[in-house]
Amino acid sequence: MRAVHFIQNLVLLFLIPFLAACVDSNFGDNGMALTEVDAYGQPARLYARDAVVQYTAEGAKLVTAGRSLEHLPTNLYDGNFYMLRYEMNGQLDSTFGDSGVVTTNFATYQDSFGSPRWTNESIQRVKALDDGRLLAVGTVTAVGMSGAVGMIRYEEDGTIDTSFGLSGMIMDPLGDANSPLYFEGPFPEGNRYVDVSAAEVMDDGKILVAGQVSGDLFVARYHANGYRDHSFATGGLFEFAFEGSNDPNGSFEDLFSLEVRQSGQIDLVGRTGSYVSGSYHGQMLVLRLTADGELTQQYGPEGYFVWNGDQEVIDQLRVAFLDAESRLLLIGRDSGNDADFRIVRVAPDGNLDPSFGTNGVARIDFESLTGYIATHGNPLDATLDAQGRLIIVGFSGAGTEKYAVGVRLTEAGQIDQSPHNGALAIFAKKSASDSRNDAARAVEIGPSQQIFVSGSSESAGRNAESSMVMSFLNGW
Repeated sequence: MRAVHFIQNLVLLFLIPFLAACVDSNFGDNGMALTEVDAYGQPARLYARDAVVQYTAEGAKLVTAGRSLEHLPTNLYDGNFYMLRYEMNGQLDSTFGDSGVVTTNFATYQDSFGSPRWTNESIQRVKALDDGRLLAVGTVTAVGMSGAVGMIRYEEDGTIDTSFGLSGMIMDPLGDANSPLYFEGPFPEGNRYVDVSAAEVMDDGKILVAGQVSGDLFVARYHANGYRDHSFATGGLFEFAFEGSNDPNGSFEDLFSLEVRQSGQIDLVGRTGSYVSGSYHGQMLVLRLTADGELTQQYGPEGYFVWNGDQEVIDQLRVAFLDAESRLLLIGRDSGNDADFRIVRVAPDGNLDPSFGTNGVARIDFESLTGYIATHGNPLDATLDAQGRLIIVGFSGAGTEKYAVGVRLTEAGQIDQSPHNGALAIFAKKSASDSRNDAARAVEIGPSQQIFVSGSSESAGRNAESSMVMSFLNGW
């Protein structure tokens, strides 16, 4: 049984003085829950990647998921899938997994010297299914950068659903149609680097997983039972390599979002990058696939739309997606100040949207908003609420400290001043002298339109990353 510690008596330093008015006081300790999990007698490092509201027979629950980095007795580190499930009051749900905690290890393998090695695993997306089960989708990586798509389906109570894949798991190296869906021992020969960044469960239960494979974009489709759907693209796998680079070494692509339209067609937002005369140059890519995984001409005769109208945000990009009106939202760091966020909205015609921010660009200066010195920061996640307002979370800070930050913008790209100031900055401290490094990594809208922010919190002098979950009423 794992030891789970709740960090109590927090001093939450809300750098916006009146922010406390919108903290959900019924959640955790003054609106925040910090949870530390032990593994092998030492605290694990929990890196949140996603959050979802799960509707169970007992009601709504909040699940956070990501990577648990555990210090093994052999002095090596092992990265595993992890999930924590909270009640709506911020307490861990003891009916889920082991006292509210689920961690799963895929496999160990042997290196060329016959020594055991552990795979490094991370949940990138967690999906709540209509029947109450959970689907965790992520990346499994081995030494040498070999990788695979990793998927596990869990029952409502956190136990592995053995009817999925092979004993509940899929580890797909994205080979041809005959490649194994789960393997033990060495990674398959010639396996490629895989990085999962998006996943969606379709209305018919099929699963779309997308990301990067050895520098190209990929989308794979699986049946609801976890097996590759060979009717999609080629053997269940679509791959895309951009051919418009001026770099003789070619380009490398990464994927930011995947959206399934009502028609069943699939929109992808990615970025292609190359080095021209030694300098990095990035461009945005937007593609649309048919429901069967064929490239369409929706975004141009070559099947894709290329945009490079704001090099600052593209080169420092962290979040990108299309909204319901097919406007492209780009969220990154402002190159003029590493602590500021830069948000760009591109109209469907490819021009900067003049109705957003200032000529299509909004800039968030957390130092001016909070009064706290900020020299570095990054946006890490974003979502649109029911009113079309953009909620962005991440971190900002100075020196060795960083704090979780968030901002909410109106549909017009202005900081939302109602009902409270639309920006927040938080330290989670046990005492006024405690130094912490906090980051908000995922944002989820709750059943009552409350805003759940999940992330991590590291206390100075302690080799641990606690799970940090905050709840705010409708606004902050």
